[in-house]
Amino acid sequence: MIRIKKLYTYPEIIKPIYFKKGLNFILGEKDESSNKTNGVGKSMSIEFLNFCLLRKKTGSRVFKIPKAILNPDTKICLDLKINNKDLTIIRTVATDDKPEITLDGNTVTFDSIENALNYLNDLFYTNKSKINLNPSFRELLNPSIRDERSEFKDIVSYFDTKNRVPADHTTTLYLLDFDIAAYRLAQNTITEIDKYSRYISDLNKSLTQNGLKSLTDVRAEVNSKEEELEKLENDLEELKTYESFEKVEDDLISIDLALNELRTQQTYLKLSIQKIRLLPEIEKIDEADVLFIYEQFKQGLGNQLKKSFEQVNSFKEKIENFQNHIVNEKLKTLLAKHKIINKKIRSLDDNRSGLLKAIDKKGVFKNLKQSLAIYHRKSEESSNIRTQLKSYDYNKQHKNRLKSNKSNLVTKVDEEIVNNDSKIDSFNKTIANIHQYIMGNKGCSFTIETVNRDTYRDIVKFNMSIDYGGSHSVERAKVFIYDVSLLLNQFTKIKHPRLLIHDNIFDVDQDTLLRSLNFLYSIEDNNSFQYILTLNSDKVDDDSSKKFLDFNIHDYARAIYTKSNRFIIGDKYSEIG
Repeated sequence: MIRIKKLYTYPEIIKPIYFKKGLNFILGEKDESSNKTNGVGKSMSIEFLNFCLLRKKTGSRVFKIPKAILNPDTKICLDLKINNKDLTIIRTVATDDKPEITLDGNTVTFDSIENALNYLNDLFYTNKSKINLNPSFRELLNPSIRDERSEFKDIVSYFDTKNRVPADHTTTLYLLDFDIAAYRLAQNTITEIDKYSRYISDLNKSLTQNGLKSLTDVRAEVNSKEEELEKLENDLEELKTYESFEKVEDDLISIDLALNELRTQQTYLKLSIQKIRLLPEIEKIDEADVLFIYEQFKQGLGNQLKKSFEQVNSFKEKIENFQNHIVNEKLKTLLAKHKIINKKIRSLDDNRSGLLKAIDKKGVFKNLKQSLAIYHRKSEESSNIRTQLKSYDYNKQHKNRLKSNKSNLVTKVDEEIVNNDSKIDSFNKTIANIHQYIMGNKGCSFTIETVNRDTYRDIVKFNMSIDYGGSHSVERAKVFIYDVSLLLNQFTKIKHPRLLIHDNIFDVDQDTLLRSLNFLYSIEDNNSFQYILTLNSDKVDDDSSKKFLDFNIHDYARAIYTKSNRFIIGDKYSEIG
């Protein structure tokens, strides 16, 4: 059992709130400064309670209060009782992950929220049973302190709808005396199945190129590649048996370099020979022209010119013969060199062909380097696909084993439903009785069933219906009836913390509100539970409402807030973020 006793801060930025057994109202009221009752701090008071009960930082509005309003070092304190043990939980925004707990005069500062929660867990579960057989301390409190931003849309959804936290049936199953070990294991199994499903999906996209091919085609391609690789490997093996692999590689590289150089020389010689053969024939000077010139010189020079015309003409012929000799000798030299180069090229080509003969059977390879590149590339491609296919098959088999395990766990939960049929029936009757008091009839139901579908991320489903179900107002009434039934039912109350906090749940029609409040008053037992409710009093301040109500809500008001008297002392502020 958990009892909230006092909420306060040090230094004092709020007026202490003292809570009692039974009904506790935190009211928002009008005053002379404003007729509005919203925004005065009712919900923030619940946030402070939740903060001290070690709610995690994520989603807590306490962290959104500006530092100028809430100094991070301000100690937020909660006095409470857990199973007749009085303790104080102290927490600050500055060191939110290191709460202090005082028990029997001893104060312990914890090094983490988890360790502090484990400590509270041990205080609550006095039977020291294993943690997997009980909800954790916070799991137990989740149905008891729903986030107002859950909008009370679902009986097993307790958090801000924006966070999309999955529904959790753990606490209710525990309160109905189910062995929740199988359910917990099923939840973990579903998480594992989801993980494998995502991985398998990614592999499938990679293998099929985003669905362009089927997996059958991919497997056929792998077999084809295996055959091709086997052939390539045999060809390379023949090369290795022909000579040392490294030596063949070196020889081929040397031959290729030599061939490149010789072919360059060959091209140069071909061009040179071609140029010489294209030269015009050396022009001969006509003998008559030479005789004419000779006579002209002879008349001008007289006896000084002694040589005869025959001598001049003989000299001319020597020059012409010398010119022809030079050209012909150059051509012979080039032709001889070209012949030698051709011979060397043929020899190297023969050597190269001999080295490649072992593998160059069908023109697959041009040189050794290319052959190795082709082999390694194809081998790597095939290996990657084979690895992915093996991973795909392995993970799919493992996923199927997990699904089989999940089915076995579903069967175990089915057995639990049968074994706890009388308690479920009792809980159903409690719901019906409360429904009759509020709605005027027993047109409601509650059932538990198992679900074993891939599209449903759980194995349990609660089905609860009430009269006129479906509207925003009635869905809130459904959650109210469900929560109070867990608090009051003869079986569920045994393990229940006996604490229930509702923050602005009664955004409902006036008749449902008044009947719900009267029901709470009718079952009030100061020793059986503690119920804390935030409410705008203007909803019940009119004469007709006061006349219908069986009690005065102010008799149970533990705090009243207005626009000029807010929960946090000081001026109005805006939350950060």
